[in-house]
Amino acid sequence: MKSSKICNNIVALICLVLVLSRSESMLAGKSDHVENSKAPFRCLRKCLCSGDMETILCEYSPPDIIKHFQAKLGAAKRLSIRNSKIDQLYNDTFNNMLLMAELTITRSYMYGIAEKSLQQFPRLTHLDLSFNKIEIVGKPVSFMDKHFNWAVAHLPNFMTSKLLRYVDLSGNSIRHISQEQLYGMKYVQHLNLSSNNILRIDSGYTLLMGLKELDLSYNRITEVDVKFGASQLLLEELYLSHNYIRKIPTLEYFSCAHLERMDVSFNDLHEIMSVGISHCSNIKYLNLENNKISLIKDSDFQFLTELEILNVARNQIKSIQNGSFDFNSKLQELYISDNSITHIDDFTFFGLKSATIMDLSKNRITFVAENTFNKNVWLCYLYLHGNKVHHIAPKTFKNLPLLRIVNLSDNLLTTPYSSWFLSPSGEFYFNVTELKVEERIRTTTATFLTSGNNWMCDCSTKDFHRWALGQTNSSGQATASPRIVCYSPSFHSGKNLLKLEAAKLSCDTMFHAKYFILYHKRYFLMSTLIILTLVAYLRKAALAKRRFHNL
Repeated sequence: MKSSKICNNIVALICLVLVLSRSESMLAGKSDHVENSKAPFRCLRKCLCSGDMETILCEYSPPDIIKHFQAKLGAAKRLSIRNSKIDQLYNDTFNNMLLMAELTITRSYMYGIAEKSLQQFPRLTHLDLSFNKIEIVGKPVSFMDKHFNWAVAHLPNFMTSKLLRYVDLSGNSIRHISQEQLYGMKYVQHLNLSSNNILRIDSGYTLLMGLKELDLSYNRITEVDVKFGASQLLLEELYLSHNYIRKIPTLEYFSCAHLERMDVSFNDLHEIMSVGISHCSNIKYLNLENNKISLIKDSDFQFLTELEILNVARNQIKSIQNGSFDFNSKLQELYISDNSITHIDDFTFFGLKSATIMDLSKNRITFVAENTFNKNVWLCYLYLHGNKVHHIAPKTFKNLPLLRIVNLSDNLLTTPYSSWFLSPSGEFYFNVTELKVEERIRTTTATFLTSGNNWMCDCSTKDFHRWALGQTNSSGQATASPRIVCYSPSFHSGKNLLKLEAAKLSCDTMFHAKYFILYHKRYFLMSTLIILTLVAYLRKAALAKRRFHNL
């Protein structure tokens, strides 16, 4: 009996402890709920928020994402919404967001923007509405409001924020921007309108008095207003690539005094003078790639004394007049590849005293004279591949001490000269341990790429063969040798010139015939066997036919 009473008391005590613990947990849960009600706002799903709610980043969010944040966006300074399904912005979308400085709504389906939806940001400095479906800026656009009624409203008016410096409207379907809107962006410094459907640069762009960078590439521009060239803009960078421009009005000095970068590539320009840059003396980067320019005149670049990078590749240039670069002593990179140049005079590149990169590849150059690069002492990279060069003067590279890469591949060269591979002091370039990759020549100073030529391994290369094999370093060890792959005669084809014996480098026809037979010996044996087999078969057939007639 006593033991049963003890057990009952223990059970009762355990139940009491459980009840008390449960009541405490319930009280703790209530207190946590009260504390959570006062806790900071938690970020929504598919969004990232900073602790102070100043920065919010959302991706693949629903159309009503801003509504969920509206009560807590009073302190927000940076809001970025990407790949969402937002299609419209209403007048009350951004209420109570007076501290907003950077707003990004990109890669969405937005086509409707209410007139006052973006006029509530007095501190806005950065606006990105790229890759949406905006068609017109500054004209009425019909869209359905939140009550499913059709309304007419203007697209964003930027006149309210004097702090706005960056506007990105690229990747939309904009065809026109009204002068009112352009005047409203007079404080903007960077304006990106690329990848739209703009057809013309009108005089309204002259109202952008504070603009430093204008990007109108990948549009359908065919005409540039004359007033654009006579404006007093402070432009530093102008990008007009991938349009249909045939001529740009002459940019007066006061309109391009600060211009440093200009890209007019992939247009329909027929001459360089049609770019209208004769007064832009401070320009440093000029891209004229993929146009229809056929001639470089001696007066095309004479006023561009600060030019550092010039790209005229993929045009139809057939000749370059002497003195074309005499006033471009600061030019460092020159790209003239993919043209139809056939001849280069001794004084063509005479003025390029600071050039480090010269790309003359994929032209029709047949000959390189001895003094072609005589004044280009800073040249490091020279590309001549893909031409029709059959001869390079022996001392062409004698005044190029900083040379790193010379690409001579895919030409018609037949005979190498030892003077190509000598530094100005006479020291052999190949004075390091052997380092050869396929058909490359690696040196301490230069890398010569020589594949795809018609190297003849006969008596004409004996001198070079003897000279290259005789090169040794200060320790008396053989240096790395240039890899010249033979093209002819056929029995040497594919072999390294410097691995051949000197006795096999001959121009004797009997010698060639002997080695031709030895080299093709197995082919002769196979053909002889086939012929004997065919004769035996024909003889057997003739005997069978004779026996048949005798029967």
